[in-house]
Amino acid sequence: MELYRQPHIYDLIYRGGTEDQFAALQKIAHSPGAATEGRWLETACGSARLLARAERAGISVAGFDCEAAMIRYGKDRLSSSAHLQVADLECFADQFHGVKFPFAFTLVNTIRHLLTDRAVLQHFREMSRVLAPQGQYVIGISLLDRARVEIEEDVSIGDEEGIRVTEVTQSLPPESESDRKETILSHVTVERNGEHTEHHDHSFFLRTYTREEWESLIEDSALAVRETYDLWGDQKPSRSGEYILYALSSATPRPRQSQRRARSVGLT
Repeated sequence: MELYRQPHIYDLIYRGGTEDQFAALQKIAHSPGAATEGRWLETACGSARLLARAERAGISVAGFDCEAAMIRYGKDRLSSSAHLQVADLECFADQFHGVKFPFAFTLVNTIRHLLTDRAVLQHFREMSRVLAPQGQYVIGISLLDRARVEIEEDVSIGDEEGIRVTEVTQSLPPESESDRKETILSHVTVERNGEHTEHHDHSFFLRTYTREEWESLIEDSALAVRETYDLWGDQKPSRSGEYILYALSSATPRPRQSQRRARSVGLT
C-alpha cells in the first residue's frame, strides 16, 4: 500500500498536528501589511485536513492535489463552496481561472518532492500567477546542515474508534553532496478492531537544501522572501538544520545582468 493513496489512513497519521499548524498559519496570514481578504489556497492539499480546519474558522478555501482519491476525500469533508481540483505542483494556475489568492501554503516538506531546481522554479512561476498583490505563500521546509548529516527516525500515531495507525519513517541522507536526494523509508502498521493487523512498506525521495541553496533558488524565481518563521509562526531567522516556514511574496522584477552592469558604468 502506498500511504498517499489511502486518504483516511493518511489523515489519521497526520491530523494530530493540525491545530498547531493552523494556528501558525493564521498568525502569519494576519502579519502587518499582508493581504487578508479572499480564499486560502493549499497546494498538494492531501486529505484537506488544514482546509477543513480553516473552514471551521470561517475562511473560504481552495486546494489541489495530484491524487484524485485525496480530492474526493477532501470534497466529502468540505463545504460545497470549497474549490478543490486535481492538478500538479508544476501546472495548476489555469485550474483557478484567474482567481487571486491572498494566502497560500504548503507545509511539512511537500515542496521537496520536486526533485530538480527546474521543477521548483516552474512551481514558483505558477504560484506567481495566482498570488494576489501583498499575498503570501508559506512553505514549510527542513533545511540540511551538511555538518550534521545523520539517519533520522520518526514515529507518527493516529487512532479513532476501531482503528490505530502507526508510521515509522527513516530518513537516509544523500550519498554525496551532488546527489541531493534524501531517501525516506516508511513502514505503516494498521490495526483494525484489535484483531487484524496490516503491514505496508514504501519509499520515496526528497530533495535536500541547505539554507544557501534554498534561498539562492528563490532569488532566481518570480517570488521573494517576505519573512521567515518557526513552526509556531513566530519570526525567526532561517538556519540550516532546522524546519523553517518561509513566507514568500511576488518579487519586484530585477534588471537583467547586462542592465545592472550597464548601470554600474553609467551607460543607462
